[in-house]
Amino acid sequence: PSSSAWVYDFVFTVAGVNPYYCFTHGGPGGVGMSGIITVEDPTSVKDDDITVEDFELRQNYPNPFNPSTKISFVIPVSAIVNLKVFNILGSEIATLVNEDKPAGSYEVVFSATGGSAPDGNAYTLTNGIYFYSLTVNGNTETKKMILLK
Repeated sequence: PSSSAWVYDFVFTVAGVNPYYCFTHGGPGGVGMSGIITVEDPTSVKDDDITVEDFELRQNYPNPFNPSTKISFVIPVSAIVNLKVFNILGSEIATLVNEDKPAGSYEVVFSATGGSAPDGNAYTLTNGIYFYSLTVNGNTETKKMILLK
């Protein structure tokens, strides 16, 4: 008898049949706490089981694009997220995200056929190379995309 719960952990690293028993409650082949644990090889991993340790900016798709493309990113913790698009000269074309977001995966659609630039003017982009930049908790990652009409 114990006044607290007892816990025993064991990590199975190989698939197979594994007998178990509690020596105090019957030993091998005895009655009580004994049985078999069957461990199978994994067949898949659910997204819920993936732990992200750092933010990730993914390559836009499609690339080259016309007239729109999807930009995906992942953030591991709640943070202020800033996603911007720049031209080849470094001038800001658009702010796609500028807000506090909970941890998770996100996808933003960017359209080259029109929108509102930071100065409030409408834009329509021409063929060329553009950059998109994600800033999370003071860390920035930038990728290149190509508009091909």
